[in-house]
Amino acid sequence: GLQKTHIFLSTVATNLIYSKFRDTPTQKYFEHLSENAAKNVEVSRIYSGMKYALCLLIESLERLSGRVAHLVTKEFDKTEGSLSSVSTKMTEKASSLLRVLM
Repeated sequence: GLQKTHIFLSTVATNLIYSKFRDTPTQKYFEHLSENAAKNVEVSRIYSGMKYALCLLIESLERLSGRVAHLVTKEFDKTEGSLSSVSTKMTEKASSLLRVLM
């Protein structure tokens, strides 16, 4: 899924995301929307590419070490509305995996 997302974001024509109809929106606002769309697509492309590369790296490290990496270290706390650590167990597992791999 990440690979397909990254390929899509690398090939999407950002000039086609927004269009005008009967001079709506104004040319200035249309240019603003188009510039923002191009920036957002570029940031998303970089993010998805990095995430995809990291997944490939972790998969390779798992194969070399013969262990499964448990990478979920954060969860969304609905009551607080922020990210918080899940548990020290997950952090300990990640730390031990990194020690084995280094």
